Amino acid sequence: MNQLYKNIKTRRIELGLSQIELAKKTGYNDRTSISKIESGKVNLSQTKIVDFSKALDTTPGDLMGWEVERVEKGYNAKDEDGEYYAELRDVTKEASDQEIIEIIKYAKYLLKEHEKK
Repeated sequence: MNQLYKNIKTRRIELGLSQIELAKKTGYNDRTSISKIESGKVNLSQTKIVDFSKALDTTPGDLMGWEVERVEKGYNAKDEDGEYYAELRDVTKEASDQEIIEIIKYAKYLLKEHEKK
């Protein structure tokens, strides 16, 4: 099962939310949808990942397992120029062209959301 789906379930349980409560917070009609998501039977869009992160009071990166992975591996995201390119290269080195396109779209979305705040 994908780390995202494990993290959704773990975080829901940490917060003491039922599947029904999480369904309501994320725009689903019933707990069956959440059950399918938590078991990895449904792929979530980027928008839904953001919805889940808000409902679970965390970040999309945390749900995806990126933030934990970065800490566990001891990354220093900044290179000698003080930029984050080294980590971005590391994260995307094995990504397909389509995955990189999705990453770019998601980064643009996050920047737009940040500008709204």
